[in-house]
Amino acid sequence: MFKRYAWLLLVVGILSLLAGFWVVANPGMTLAGIGTAVAIFFLVDGIVNVVQYFTNEYRSGWTLFNGIITALLALMLLTDGFGARTLFMSTLIAFWVLFSGITRLMMSFDVKKIDRSTGSTLMWTGILGILAGALMMMTPLFTALMVSYMIGFTFIYQGIASIVLYFKAK
Repeated sequence: MFKRYAWLLLVVGILSLLAGFWVVANPGMTLAGIGTAVAIFFLVDGIVNVVQYFTNEYRSGWTLFNGIITALLALMLLTDGFGARTLFMSTLIAFWVLFSGITRLMMSFDVKKIDRSTGSTLMWTGILGILAGALMMMTPLFTALMVSYMIGFTFIYQGIASIVLYFKAK
């Protein structure tokens, strides 16, 4: 049964390789594309918040405020050049790494009370996350390139793995 559909592995492998090489050749476009998708999500989320404000019985001004700010941010990202979306995505990723590190560091103090070894590991990964996030924030263009290259190399790896599996299945 599996051998019958093994050709799909070859198709997926070739498409993954092509996508990976394209991403590596066009790192800015890749991150800008991801930034566009995030901006569209923000726009939809902002509109939903505004609609919820007007349709729910319980009305919080914060819901309306959040919806308007989120929609305005989305419109700003969508109407600005791709450089803004690329920079936005690299900054967003840097914030995520930074706050993930802070969260791990804070969790480590509670976990150390239960399991000292796990708590120490959390503490060190938290510190490394904070340092990496701060470094990423200081070098947003480098961060954008590295994230795009990681995505591209992942596609290439997946493509090679699929092609190898195709030949093993034959």
